[in-house]
Amino acid sequence: MNKYLYAINRRISSIYIALFNNTLNKDINFNISDLEKFFLSNPSNYFDQKVFQEIFLYYQKASVIQRNCEYEYQVGNEWLPIYSKYMKEIINILNCQDINKISKCYNNFFRERFSSGLHGDSGYDRFKKRYLSGKISFINKNLYAKQCVYTFNLWRKLLDNSNLEQLAVNSIGNENYYNFNGIKINPNYFKNHYYSEMTKKLIRKLPGQKFVFELGGGYGNYAYFLSLNKDIKYIGCDLPENTSLTYFYLKSLLPHKKIKLVYSLKQEDIQFEKYDIILISNYDIEFLPNNLFNLSFNSYSLAEMQIEAINNYIHHINRITKNFFFHVNHTKYSRLSADKFDIFLNKFSLINKNESLWNKFTNKFSDEYEFLYQSL
Repeated sequence: MNKYLYAINRRISSIYIALFNNTLNKDINFNISDLEKFFLSNPSNYFDQKVFQEIFLYYQKASVIQRNCEYEYQVGNEWLPIYSKYMKEIINILNCQDINKISKCYNNFFRERFSSGLHGDSGYDRFKKRYLSGKISFINKNLYAKQCVYTFNLWRKLLDNSNLEQLAVNSIGNENYYNFNGIKINPNYFKNHYYSEMTKKLIRKLPGQKFVFELGGGYGNYAYFLSLNKDIKYIGCDLPENTSLTYFYLKSLLPHKKIKLVYSLKQEDIQFEKYDIILISNYDIEFLPNNLFNLSFNSYSLAEMQIEAINNYIHHINRITKNFFFHVNHTKYSRLSADKFDIFLNKFSLINKNESLWNKFTNKFSDEYEFLYQSL
């Protein structure tokens, strides 16, 4: 199935579920009345001039280094059209170092064009048309409510001790919500919280300080939940534009944490144990120490890259990871199936491969699987 036919079938499946699948309609949390209230605009107001200046300084240096890197570190495949269509404005703001404009954009980032691909909602244009116009259609109300209830129920099923209050995060970036047992929560958080809890479970019995690496962390929600545990050090690696936003997001929510934004591991002498969170650019994966990380994590972004980039990142993840490699990626609709990632089999063994169910309710054609590798 090519990607166009896949997209058509996915949309038909979604419409059918919205109109005819009533399995969740009697759930206590299913409610489509006044759904528009969860999409009312309410930008956050976090402003720290020092944070924005650090972002500008980082981006000024990191963007130049990244542009001059090898092909493997350039934007490609599924991310290339996103950058071409949606990222121009934020790149211009970062280059011009306009504090007022970046504050406005970042405090509204869930509803800005540059957030396409960074969170679990539909692409920017579809999401804006369906949910931000002020009038949500009957089909889209049903689709949103059913997906929210399904996601919540799956989260409760997968986690033994699910504490809903942990997901009631301070609002940042003008999010959309839904009521779950009377608590307003961003429905995108359930998946990230689940993966953070699984990460903690896998490494909790390992001795000493724990280090976790994430490739392609989006806006930083997995990192946020993971960093609530004081025994875990997190290092996130992404493109400079995304890393800049992650720094804003984590600084606003975790002001007590020691967070370091690094433009070049080659030029800066970083003592990893000194910081709770370290954010680096994608090219700096080359300069991470061998076997530093108890667990490396990736969700979806590997499968969105060109084959050369996938092979390069997998090579370094093999090198820097000591105990576990945990990732969720596509097995059919990508340049390289996740089944064919070049994992060092003399170092790691596949101990679990499970279908990822987060998108399965509205996408019957989902090809997403969770892979867990453990060192031999």
